[in-house]
Amino acid sequence: CSCTGCGNEAVAEEIEVVEETEESTEINAFGKTEAIDAEEIYIDFPARIVDVPVEEGQKINKGDVLMTLDYEEYKNSIESAKVKKELDIVSTKDSLQEVSNISEQISSMQKQKEIKQSHLKDSNYQIKTLKDSLVVIEEKINKAKDDYESEKELLEAGASTEDAVKNRKLNIDSLENEKRSIEKQIQSFKDNTQIEIEQLNTSIQGKRNELVQKQDTNSRAASKEILSSQMSDINIENMEIKLDKSYMKENDVISDLDHAIVEEINCEKGSYVGSNGPTYCIKLLDEDSIQVVADVPEEFINQIAIGDACQVVPYYDNTLSLEGKVVRIDNRAVKEDGEVIVKVYVELNNKEEKIMPGLSVDVIF
Repeated sequence: CSCTGCGNEAVAEEIEVVEETEESTEINAFGKTEAIDAEEIYIDFPARIVDVPVEEGQKINKGDVLMTLDYEEYKNSIESAKVKKELDIVSTKDSLQEVSNISEQISSMQKQKEIKQSHLKDSNYQIKTLKDSLVVIEEKINKAKDDYESEKELLEAGASTEDAVKNRKLNIDSLENEKRSIEKQIQSFKDNTQIEIEQLNTSIQGKRNELVQKQDTNSRAASKEILSSQMSDINIENMEIKLDKSYMKENDVISDLDHAIVEEINCEKGSYVGSNGPTYCIKLLDEDSIQVVADVPEEFINQIAIGDACQVVPYYDNTLSLEGKVVRIDNRAVKEDGEVIVKVYVELNNKEEKIMPGLSVDVIF
């Protein structure tokens, strides 16, 4: 800057201003936006795809229809299985009564066994009470040992007696015996409970053998009907489970994610799915789980911590700066393009700012 004074003589003085620059401590890392959570939709029952009203890359909301299916034959097969099961029950009611009683006895003993097994857990009241007592005893033992060492020091200094030291030692021995007694009580309780469980196992096995004998006394036809009924239960349950999905609504497959992006469609209108096992149809990316994954060089990773604030600058608009924070740091380093980096996960502070996955960004910590 230049300063000029007024008077008889004009004096000009130039002042040089030296600015000191501080060394930048910013860390600039390359990153990608990724959806951390995704959902793959499979159809594991025979159906024909009537319509697929979505496209790959399309944004969808909860409840939006992804596919419409025609699976009337499958629903009819479930109803047929239920009718057959009811007919089997009616025809074998009398012969099953005695078998049913034995089965109930087995079930009751199984429940008793489960209760006994729960007694072996540390959360059991009796075991917990004994272990709490054990903790108290151990604290007393530690204090008694400290007192014993202190008494020995007093004896060496001439401020105590041999009897006092012996008494301290006897107190430790007494507490150790009490501790062993509690440990034996715990072990004894567990041993006795285990014996009761083994006795129940023996009784259950005996009842199962009796059940087999009773079933053998029934007619061959009745035995077949019993087995058929049991298999029907399993079959019907398995068939209904395949329809009991959060993304199934009547004949439509819907999105059960609040906000999602269709990542991949692996089926088409008119095709048949689920006939030979589960068919992979659609993959959804959870838009609400999108985070920025930054590749931080290993030499800078110790300068970053969970909770740190940062700025996210997308390549598509380098004038845009989104505020974020570090939510996770990988516990491993990987080598990419000849450089060792650590993955750092960043979540945007403004949840309303929707950013698509797969974008390249700069992350400034």
